[in-house]
Amino acid sequence: MRRPLLLAAICLVAVMGFLLHSGVFDRTPRGQISAETLTAGESLTFTGQVYQKDSENLYFQTVHIISSAGISQPAIPCKDNFICIPEQGTDVPLGSVMTVTGTFQPFSQATNPGEFDSLEYYRTLGIGGRVKNAVPLAQGESFWRLREGLYRLRVLLKGRLENVLPEKEAAVMCALMLGDKEDLDPGLKELYQRNGILHILSISSLHITMIGMTVYRLLRRCRIPVCPAALAGCALLFLYGMMTGFSVSACRAIGMYLLRMTAEILGRTYDMPTAMGVTAAVLVVKNPYYLRHTGFLLSFASMLGIGAVYPAMGYDGGKKSVRQRMMEPVLSGVSITLATLPVQLWFYYQTPSYSVLLNILVLPFMKVLMAAGFLALIPGLGFCGWAARLILQGYETLCGLFDSFPFHTWNPGKPRLWQVIAYYLVLAAAVWGRRRLRDRKRELQGNPGRHSGEWPERKMERPMEKLAENLTERLTGKPTESPHPCPGWPGRGHLKRIKDGIAACSRKWQYQAGIAACLMALLLDPVIFAWRPPAKNRLLFLDVGQGDGILVSTISGEHYLFDGGSNSRTQVGKYVLLPCLRYYGIQKLDAVILSHPDADHVNGALELLAMKGESGIRIRQMVLPELSEKGQEDMLGRLGQFMEEEDWDDGIPVGYLSAGEGFRCGGAEFVCLHPQSGWKGMEPNAYSICIYGIFTGRKGEREFDFLMTGDVEGGGEEALLTELSRRGIQGISILKVAHHGSGNSTSVKLLEQAAPALSVISCGRSNRYGHPHQELLERLEDTGCTTITTSETGAVSVTSEQGMLRVETFR
Repeated sequence: MRRPLLLAAICLVAVMGFLLHSGVFDRTPRGQISAETLTAGESLTFTGQVYQKDSENLYFQTVHIISSAGISQPAIPCKDNFICIPEQGTDVPLGSVMTVTGTFQPFSQATNPGEFDSLEYYRTLGIGGRVKNAVPLAQGESFWRLREGLYRLRVLLKGRLENVLPEKEAAVMCALMLGDKEDLDPGLKELYQRNGILHILSISSLHITMIGMTVYRLLRRCRIPVCPAALAGCALLFLYGMMTGFSVSACRAIGMYLLRMTAEILGRTYDMPTAMGVTAAVLVVKNPYYLRHTGFLLSFASMLGIGAVYPAMGYDGGKKSVRQRMMEPVLSGVSITLATLPVQLWFYYQTPSYSVLLNILVLPFMKVLMAAGFLALIPGLGFCGWAARLILQGYETLCGLFDSFPFHTWNPGKPRLWQVIAYYLVLAAAVWGRRRLRDRKRELQGNPGRHSGEWPERKMERPMEKLAENLTERLTGKPTESPHPCPGWPGRGHLKRIKDGIAACSRKWQYQAGIAACLMALLLDPVIFAWRPPAKNRLLFLDVGQGDGILVSTISGEHYLFDGGSNSRTQVGKYVLLPCLRYYGIQKLDAVILSHPDADHVNGALELLAMKGESGIRIRQMVLPELSEKGQEDMLGRLGQFMEEEDWDDGIPVGYLSAGEGFRCGGAEFVCLHPQSGWKGMEPNAYSICIYGIFTGRKGEREFDFLMTGDVEGGGEEALLTELSRRGIQGISILKVAHHGSGNSTSVKLLEQAAPALSVISCGRSNRYGHPHQELLERLEDTGCTTITTSETGAVSVTSEQGMLRVETFR
């Protein structure tokens, strides 16, 4: 076995992954408690040790709960770490043991498709919750002098960068060199992420190479023995990692460097795959939740691309031409992209189309950028920061340029597990096949006597002409002159040369065909993720908190957004609507229908509109209720309060709907039931758009119908009831309950006329309005319908399956 240590590491990681999936690590050890048992908003007093800090937060480990509302036993240990937000600053030495009291706040769990799961993310870091408004009660005298000194050095270096560079560039260099991303501009971070170069802001192999290997080589040139030189480089890197916070990528790079130096000391050959496997195993044993951590998976997938995919796509060795050297960055970028693509799509649902090209332009300047940054830290060399500033401004310009390119982002949606497995199997087969072809070629070149003829690189002189000469000799009985006569009988020698030439050409063609097949498999492998299951008629009621947001999709590929806003959640367009669209691979909304201009129905949708090209979502039309002239002016004025720019056109046409009007598409038909054309009422809730829709299957059969009611109440509800009666609409499948479950809406008469089978209420958890009201819940129960509330179940998806409603909840 060539790599037994690597195989053992892979087996260990697989075992840890199985145990993680089975929930073994989610169990709370006996005698301890978990942060999940604590209640949001309760008063909490605990003692713990500060192991990390920044300008706003203190991070506590070895936590012991002293008092809590749900815990009677004092000083019980907690298996989770805490983030503490103190009222009096964070000037506390690292390693200090403190007693703190404050208000406990758990992390939010994702309740919508595609939404970022804060609870899962912080669980991978071993953190169970926040303690806000924290007040220290007691503090020990001992602390970690080395780590506190490194932290103060980091603060000092950060201040130096802020003095020699402008604010935005200084924040980028602090993230790049010191691992401090606190002051990083959110817009710039998103710009880097959209274009696939956000990885340059992580402490990674480039830092380790520049620091560790530079120190090691300098010491070796000074004729210092291998062992002291290697140990000096390792010690420096360990201190650097401690100062920058030991991120996942830094731990991976430092771990592999330590193994490389160990190989140098022992006089052994360094094997990158083995070093990568051992480092991964050590990190996973330390924290099994790293197997769900985006940074961990991307970091090791990148190394997999460099260590496995790139050698298969590269050249066979020997002296390289100028063209081959120029192609090396392209091939390495393609290799990393191929290896990390499933991870990118699994967590982000999309990938930048031009990231390989942009990285080719960006990465060659990284060493210059870091060198300029390190030199700028030295007193008297602050002018070197201008080089870093020019490079960063160039990066930003390039990202803005690539942002304007068509098809900037490929968004196939979240892949299924079988697609990920199939992708990596095809990738592994292509890499294995390429290596086998290369080994076969070297084997034949090294021992040509085992086979008839020689490898194609050993020239054969025009075998078809030799065949013609041999046939002429056979027919005429006269030998033809040959520049390379064969010994023995002339006819047999010519036949042997013909046979050898044909065999050599056949092997050459087989080799080239094999290479072409492997490269084609590598380049076409991403097509696996382009496959999507047949579209379904689906209603998706999003959990936007205290607000409304419904995504309607049809079997013919149309997508409509009914409302989209919230009073209880900020930036719902960015953090709920947009991730959901990306999760399903939706790049176009055929219409955004806003029922009325209240913030809890429109602010997220308008936020989505304001993103324009940054979101990658094309919106074909906005639809509003058709009112009287005065009512329309009031409605547009209300909407203008929530828009960053009151430019209604901007390439998106605005349409108006009134009762009796509607639209049809493949698989669905929509009819507006309210308001009447020229509605004169000025109350937004009263003129909320109410739309009745019917879904049909691929064969034209009726699947289910639904009624969207916005916040309609009062006179608007009476008008809706009249229209339902006039059209004979009753016994509907799904009712979106009006006004988030308010007792003043959805009257008994409306419920008797509609007679829904399923009612969905969209409201926030523990909202200040008390929605849904008890009297409404009783009315719904008396009607006999099933009621689902998004605050309890998360997002609600409704589809049809074999003539039955299929209801799925996200939480």
